[in-house]
Amino acid sequence: KASEASPGVVLKILLAILVAAALPFAAIGIRRRRRKSWYGMVEQAGTREEIFLRYRNLRKVLSAAGCSGRLRIDGNGFWDAFNRICTQITREEYETLCRILEKNSFSDREPAGEELAEMRRLYERIVREAYGKVPVYRKLFVVAV
Repeated sequence: KASEASPGVVLKILLAILVAAALPFAAIGIRRRRRKSWYGMVEQAGTREEIFLRYRNLRKVLSAAGCSGRLRIDGNGFWDAFNRICTQITREEYETLCRILEKNSFSDREPAGEELAEMRRLYERIVREAYGKVPVYRKLFVVAV
């Protein structure tokens, strides 16, 4: 009869339901492992490397939220794109972030403890705000605080 389902069709339907039910759990597990791995790297890093890691992750989150990764951070184009995503960060705070990143990259002296603390504070504020603007389907691929 046409109304009876064959065992193969029933099995495929059950398998599809099982996979659909397992996907959210797999996504949560992947996200937790990524966060744990990222925080482990940050904990083991020295000052310069920690600033670099935070900057690199900041760019990933901003990119996922819609800020072009091709723009230079010290350019006006980046500030405009950044400001559309992170409205709570002032131009002065943004320039402070740029100075810390420049010193970290080009200075012979290690950034001071106050600069690392400021980087952490700005990083957390920026990532928190930008992550809120990341589309749901992309949130799995970025690590946020």
